[in-house]
Amino acid sequence: MQRSIATCFIVLLLIMGGLPSTHAQTNCPGSAPSRLRVGGRALVLPEAGINLRITPHANSAIEQVLAGETVVRVVDGPLCSDGYTWWQVEWQATRGWAVESFDENTYWLEPDVTIEAEQGNLRLSVPASLASSVQSATIQALPDDESPEFNAPNGQQFVLEGYPYPGTLPTITAYNAAAIRTIIPGANSILDALRNTLDNRPTETDLLLLPRLPVTMDIVTQIAYVDFLDGTGIRALIVLSPERDDPLPPTQTNHAFAYYLFQGLNADSTTYVQALLPLPADLLPAEAPDYDPEAPDADEQLEEQLQALRDTLSQATLSPDIEIYDRMMASLYTSATPPPMVVSTQRYTYGDALTLDYPVALAEDIELNVLNPAPERKMPRYLEMSLVNYPVIDFDHPPIMRIYRVADIQLARNDTAVATINELKNILLTKPEPLPTLELPMFESALQAPLNGIAYIRFRSGNGVMYLAAMVEEGTAVHSRDLLYVFQGTTNDGEFYIQGLFPVSSTAFDEPVTDTAAVIDTLSDADFTPNLSLLRQMMSSMDIKTR
Repeated sequence: MQRSIATCFIVLLLIMGGLPSTHAQTNCPGSAPSRLRVGGRALVLPEAGINLRITPHANSAIEQVLAGETVVRVVDGPLCSDGYTWWQVEWQATRGWAVESFDENTYWLEPDVTIEAEQGNLRLSVPASLASSVQSATIQALPDDESPEFNAPNGQQFVLEGYPYPGTLPTITAYNAAAIRTIIPGANSILDALRNTLDNRPTETDLLLLPRLPVTMDIVTQIAYVDFLDGTGIRALIVLSPERDDPLPPTQTNHAFAYYLFQGLNADSTTYVQALLPLPADLLPAEAPDYDPEAPDADEQLEEQLQALRDTLSQATLSPDIEIYDRMMASLYTSATPPPMVVSTQRYTYGDALTLDYPVALAEDIELNVLNPAPERKMPRYLEMSLVNYPVIDFDHPPIMRIYRVADIQLARNDTAVATINELKNILLTKPEPLPTLELPMFESALQAPLNGIAYIRFRSGNGVMYLAAMVEEGTAVHSRDLLYVFQGTTNDGEFYIQGLFPVSSTAFDEPVTDTAAVIDTLSDADFTPNLSLLRQMMSSMDIKTR
């Protein structure tokens, strides 16, 4: 309805001569040469943030303010007006007009272009803001008999050419984990600790480079976890200094450097990946004039300087933004099998509290509602997100995601739901197979669950499990219209409980089925509508900001 009103409004403006009469041009006076195209995607540059306006006029009403790193779809343009090049773009079903460049040299929107790199089993999509091209290579083992801790096995490596910052080579390298364990002393404990970190996702942790380098890691900050296509990893902003008998403050004159570090393992821990990308030198102080290595309190001075730099770097912003680095690492694929299908997605955001990347094959949009508590049914207040124009129509059970605050469930005195969530937490910790009978709290219809098709998944701020269920009484044959793909999960801190309820269909259930597990065992994700992998991909992208 809102889009229809906006469309009618624009039509009225056209009739009244409200839109500029200038025909589409490639270059507008006073603007930088246009680089966008209709049908393509554009990225809001990190240092910008732009206004989305109802018409292509500088004084037109603002519909939305788009933050840096937002990706939009270009639907019309260009038009010249007020000395700017205007494009009509779409973001989360909102259409409006945005300026491509501020002047003849400064862009606010740039094409969202990636470079697809492949080397052996390794695949990566590199944003154009991080490289002009990518060199791929197989690196040879580097044995060091005198210092075996610096051994390195064979690996598959990408080098980012045209990377925006000088320094050491910007590399992303994948190693066979078994080879690392064999030739590098101490690698077993390092990789086991990394696996434990990735599984439990603490907010603070120690990191060690692997293969080892003759450096010390002075600072680790801005830790976050990044799931890639067949695994998960941790990234951080780090500071490295040359190994010394007497440590010095990490400054430019002391040859310290800041890096974006990513370390990850694929799902079965057979491949280890490390990205080490140099960052701007001016993130570090040029020197430390107040440090006296001969002073009795030299150690205290050094710790004070480290803490001051740690505090500064914890708030530092990068250009390109650190989310662009994360997005590159999230595209990583390490398996020898063909990579998953490339899926077009849109990002939904709810303030700064929630983000979700939903495949356009699943929905045209997401509608969010806040549901008030129903004390008589022991239902707390919760958020409900509905998928608009989902491929399976079920009027009784539309495709929805519900987010509950666990404390609200406790206040509603829903002891059954609290007990089920506690059971779920234990299941997500131990990951039993087969999945034991698990109730679906606050679901008020008949349910057979789980049938089969169990998948444990991590999302950006927690863990969950997905499985097929049927919306019929126990012992009743299951028809295609009864199938439901269920998600249950919690955030890492246990503050939120998330439920996803997605009706699905399959021709294998066109006739009622009694032995559902046996039938499901013969089916792939693609044998269902929608493809089950799309639903898992969507849920794994969810990020709920907790306090």
